[in-house]
Amino acid sequence: MNMNFMNKNRLNITSIFLLIFIFSACNRADEVNESAIAVSILPQKYFVEQIAGDDFEIQVLLDPGASHESYDPTPAQLAHLASSSIWFKNGFLGFEIQYEEKFREQNPALKVVDLSEGVRYIVEDQGEESHETESLTDVHKGVDPHYWLSVSGARIIAQNIYEELKADYPDRQMEYSKNFRHFLRRLDSLEAYMHQRLDIVPQRSFMIFHPSLTYLARDFNLQQIAIEERGNSPSAKKMKEIIDLARSKDINMIFYQSQFDSGNAAAIAKEIGGTAIPFDPMAYDWYQNMIRLTDLLYQELNTSKKK
Repeated sequence: MNMNFMNKNRLNITSIFLLIFIFSACNRADEVNESAIAVSILPQKYFVEQIAGDDFEIQVLLDPGASHESYDPTPAQLAHLASSSIWFKNGFLGFEIQYEEKFREQNPALKVVDLSEGVRYIVEDQGEESHETESLTDVHKGVDPHYWLSVSGARIIAQNIYEELKADYPDRQMEYSKNFRHFLRRLDSLEAYMHQRLDIVPQRSFMIFHPSLTYLARDFNLQQIAIEERGNSPSAKKMKEIIDLARSKDINMIFYQSQFDSGNAAAIAKEIGGTAIPFDPMAYDWYQNMIRLTDLLYQELNTSKKK
């Protein structure tokens, strides 16, 4: 049998099933499931569960280990979104901007909640901006979206989730209020721990491949030095400059996201006699992840090869 014919048949069958899934999802747009919620990334699921417990079936759009830059919704995700009551979005991720209109079209009843509302977001090469001064449409391209990797960002995320849930589910308001206050106390404890560790370190600069700890660095008056240049790997010239800078600042660790290739981070670490350290900004257990990050930063910033 002709292999080209077989491959074409497989593609046609796949396309038909995809269309069926999408058509079914669109047909269910008027059948909103009040217990179904969608979130863009895994840490947001953690935040929702801190306030709502197990009240909801939560769909995470971006799978663990996947890149938000190459995301495409699956038929199953489209079907879930077609019946979801709320979508909690980050606000600055490219796929959200690309697909939001389609999500709204297939589910006109979908409430889209931007968890970044109230965040003093950071725009590349411009510093801090306020939601009161510029629209998201004007600045979203250059905004650092990693505000969830800070306690200050987490407070705003939790507040936005709580306000939405208590408005939509007033019969559960007392329980959500109790959970929200409890989570805020945990955030206070975490922030105190981070200050205890990071306020006293003699070194204030750390190096990272992708600049995902910008908000944490701002909160604790640290300098984040990024290896990546506007989403691109550094040139040979830039690599030499980074290695020289790491040596001059006595940097021992190079942090990199586990979703990224470790090659450049490992190469720089080898040149400076240091270590390339992976971490996962998309880890579900946000609280423990922040403790681990704090301890890693403390280990790096409290150690000097010149001592």
